[in-house]
Amino acid sequence: MEHIKLFIKGLFIGIGGVAPGLSGGIIMISLGLYNKTIDYIATLYKDFIKKMVFLVPIISGMMISAVFFSRVIDSLLKQYEIQTRLAFFGMLLGTIPLFFGEVKRNGILRAKHYILMVPSFLLGLGLLFLGNTTSASETITIPISFLLGFFGLALTIIPGFNWATFFSAIGIYGHWLTLMSFRPENFTLAIYAPAITGALIGLFTVSKAVSFLLSSDYTTTMSILFGFFIAVIPGIIFDTSDNIEGLSLGPPVYIGLVLFIIGFFIAYWFGKLSKPKVL
Repeated sequence: MEHIKLFIKGLFIGIGGVAPGLSGGIIMISLGLYNKTIDYIATLYKDFIKKMVFLVPIISGMMISAVFFSRVIDSLLKQYEIQTRLAFFGMLLGTIPLFFGEVKRNGILRAKHYILMVPSFLLGLGLLFLGNTTSASETITIPISFLLGFFGLALTIIPGFNWATFFSAIGIYGHWLTLMSFRPENFTLAIYAPAITGALIGLFTVSKAVSFLLSSDYTTTMSILFGFFIAVIPGIIFDTSDNIEGLSLGPPVYIGLVLFIIGFFIAYWFGKLSKPKVL
């Protein structure tokens, strides 16, 4: 039963990784899994069997969810963009109190912590507006496949980061859509082997780095990540999609506002369920 619960939580984490503006790391925090998961991955060589029993259901859920919901979300954005974006925007705002609570969990925030949020916010904002989303018809080379795997999984476990924003900023978002489509003509060892290798390397190296930074100075690390997290918000508000330009008040907007409220309270509720003392 415990393994099933972990698998279901992994599904939610995967959704956070593919949903615009959300973050798999934030979902991990809200589910009370973040620190334990990161520490287990970073120290996998100790008590390997015990830690794999805990990690495999979570990672399996994440991967299945990422593959399935990347298609679902892509379809929703094409057909019901304003409603979908408002729903995710509500969820994003609902996670702010949770994330900020994590930032100050280990003590009172000082001036230096607020100052550190500024450069990370500006850097995140820069990545956002440098984005260049392309279609899912890009040819994938071995180096690009490795990068997609590395950052696709690594960024999922960093609170505040969203791989879709990052891939868009460096111009390989279209390649990611091609990789995740699993079309028969693309399903070759030359494409997916580097991606899997990159994903494993990214998972372990980033987990090790994050675990070290959190153990060294939890509040400072979380303050910097919080700046990146806040930088995502303008990208959802000022989206320039053709489906939104010139949009007037009507049923799509009203439905979207209802979904915004629902999304906000779902995320806020998840935050209330989290128990930082057991992370």
